[in-house]
Amino acid sequence: MRNKFTPCLILALALLAGCAQEAPSAPETPATSVEENTVPETAPETSEPLPEADELPIEINPDASPLEPVPADLSCTDQTVEGLVEDTVGYTFALPVFSGTDGSEAMTQFYTDLLPEMETYAKETVYLEAMDRHTVVSVFGSYTVDGVQDGALVVSYEVRAEYGEGDPVTSSRTDHFDLATGEHLSME
Repeated sequence: MRNKFTPCLILALALLAGCAQEAPSAPETPATSVEENTVPETAPETSEPLPEADELPIEINPDASPLEPVPADLSCTDQTVEGLVEDTVGYTFALPVFSGTDGSEAMTQFYTDLLPEMETYAKETVYLEAMDRHTVVSVFGSYTVDGVQDGALVVSYEVRAEYGEGDPVTSSRTDHFDLATGEHLSME
């Protein structure tokens, strides 16, 4: 024997579900069959383009020189140096190795001489912070050869310490080298 309340229960649920729907905010008007022919208004043609309302002025610093491409005879490869500080801090530094120009050896030597400072940063500063935070850290060093500005090669170097939690700590520098001699001219 079937339960007599089942059809009533289904009907009650259907009614409740229908009542729970939100009523439309405005009554719908029936569609009319009258066709209206409207022609969209167009702006009169002008020979000058109209300025955009969202246009912002661009400030150009006349003293700043844009970067030029790196000379074709200059090439750069990676020398990777890795290390570990007591199973707590691991580091990987990619150093640029320049070749193809007279100043290549001096520029490469600059980053080779900078390596002990980066290792000291990983072994002391980052290691002590890792011990305070009770976490492991990975330190990465990477570079980009940005281009040439006013006859100087521009190279950016970034060191990033990634702690177990939180945002990485990043420090960066931009070095300028004389292309002919490889002499380090300045750092930003």
